[in-house]
Amino acid sequence: HVFGGFAGNETDRLQRDLFSHETVLDGAQGGTVVTVPTNANRCTIDGFTIRNGRAIEGAGVRVNPSTDGVISNNFIIQNTAPSGGSGAGIFITGASPRIVNNVIARNSATHCAAVYLSNSNAQLVNNTFVYNTSSSSSTGGAVFASDNTNVLMANNIVGFQTVGPAIARKNVSTSFITLRNNCVFGVGSGFVLYQNLSPVAAAFQQKTNFVNPDT
Repeated sequence: HVFGGFAGNETDRLQRDLFSHETVLDGAQGGTVVTVPTNANRCTIDGFTIRNGRAIEGAGVRVNPSTDGVISNNFIIQNTAPSGGSGAGIFITGASPRIVNNVIARNSATHCAAVYLSNSNAQLVNNTFVYNTSSSSSTGGAVFASDNTNVLMANNIVGFQTVGPAIARKNVSTSFITLRNNCVFGVGSGFVLYQNLSPVAAAFQQKTNFVNPDT
């Protein structure tokens, strides 16, 4: 288990302050910032700013097979997956993690800039996915479920994705996304909320009161 947000004089984890004592993991554009290795069960990555990674798959965080850890309370920002890359924020393959209470923002990739999942069972709960940029309109998006994947998305905000779908799945026969109480919206030419999904009312499509700082 790895936790950030400490000043160094705490005696209990509850005393940490993530905002006053930011713990930055900066990849300096030199590869993946955080890698969760294969078979790293019950691991925790909590309380970091994970930024400035550069890798084809998982520039910010890469979760390798057979892990079931928790990624929580992080800022995962400004990571890049270039040249056909996917999952600039988080790339998950063959794993069963819980992604909880993170801000995943301003990441860029060819395919799916925020979270890319393949052959995985994952829970994405209480996260904010905003201002992530994909260059592919067919596989772009904030969250993309590829083959043999089961995802629960609950209580998330997904917004300001300007190219492609906000939430998408590739294979409708083997990939499943359950949507509960999410706020999903976007702007830009060619933008759609969902691809290969038919959400019901439980997936709220209502714009938040965010103000775009670029306008």
